[in-house]
Amino acid sequence: MDMLRRFRFFFPTIGQCWLILLLTVGGQLAASLLALPLIHFFKDSSFVNLFLPYVLTFVFPFVYIYRKGRSAEREYEITGSPAPAVLDRNDFGRLHPIEFFIVLAISVYAFFMFTDPLNLWMPAPEWFTDLMKSVTGGNSLFWSFLTVGIMAPVLEETVCRGVICRGLLRHYASPWPAILWSALIFAVMHLNPWQGIPAFLMGVYFGWIYYRTGSLKATIFLHFVNNGTAVLLENFSETVSSNESLYDIFPDKDMYWLCAALCVALFVFANVLFLNKYLPKPETNNSQYVRKEE
Repeated sequence: MDMLRRFRFFFPTIGQCWLILLLTVGGQLAASLLALPLIHFFKDSSFVNLFLPYVLTFVFPFVYIYRKGRSAEREYEITGSPAPAVLDRNDFGRLHPIEFFIVLAISVYAFFMFTDPLNLWMPAPEWFTDLMKSVTGGNSLFWSFLTVGIMAPVLEETVCRGVICRGLLRHYASPWPAILWSALIFAVMHLNPWQGIPAFLMGVYFGWIYYRTGSLKATIFLHFVNNGTAVLLENFSETVSSNESLYDIFPDKDMYWLCAALCVALFVFANVLFLNKYLPKPETNNSQYVRKEE
């Protein structure tokens, strides 16, 4: 795809990353204002109420990234420098892709469980829960899953990991500033602390996976499993929504805390002891983002 091909030439600085965030927030506001008259005529349309405004949110940042990438591509052509590697390199080291994605699925469910107590310690206020229900409530499962479960992972990961994290990895000697900055921007993008704090922790994990593998598919998959599960829980569970805790589902509360503790151990084993051992260990941040001339 020509757009993604241009994206790989752009390595934003930290200032440009915050500009991308502002463009995303501005796009969200513009998309909401644009959708208002349509919502008046299509009140029961999930496409107009949910899907269209969300997709339009990313028009401004995508246009900015595309233009910056096109400008940078011309500089590469003038200087004759080798083109940067693609956004999605899929380097899984000694692991078979199926093995890798199975471990990711296990990890994201463990993450989902052991971060759930945040909803107990920092419960969303009633006004926020009502607001979220007014936004997502009444929408069909198809459009909710397509928007939150599919489009959100693809668009947000392309921006936050494929552009922001990848760009910052080239500017810092250590990977961690890039991973943490991209996670913070990902968190702020949610515009509220009740989703933002879990999003920050998730962004750190996603950034680490992207740094080690260069795989945008991997972080999109992680995001898809997390969001898709939340959508299904909200649609099929009468006791919990995406903004509430799983605590109410467990008849034995001690079992809830035991499961959370076991999920911490499972996550550590799957990532620190397993993936950390078998995934590639880049020697430098810069070299892995430049494609060598054949």
